[in-house]
Amino acid sequence: MPKLTSDQAWTVVWYLGSQCWQVTDRVERCEVCGCLYHTWQGGGCLDYGKSPYNFCEDCLSSDEYAAKVKRKPSNESR
Repeated sequence: MPKLTSDQAWTVVWYLGSQCWQVTDRVERCEVCGCLYHTWQGGGCLDYGKSPYNFCEDCLSSDEYAAKVKRKPSNESR
């Protein structure tokens, strides 16, 4: 069995989910702690600004998440 770093393992999971559909595409990696989570069972995504974007359920109460929420762009028209 190959010994992979966490980044290499995530690349394999991402590839199998995105390219080969062997893993559900609902699996994400928390960019704060590195844990994998199923998006239907928890966690969140703030897809604006700079990384981190994906947060597992435990990291939704982290300082990184709170700081990112404060930087949310306004959707108001001018």
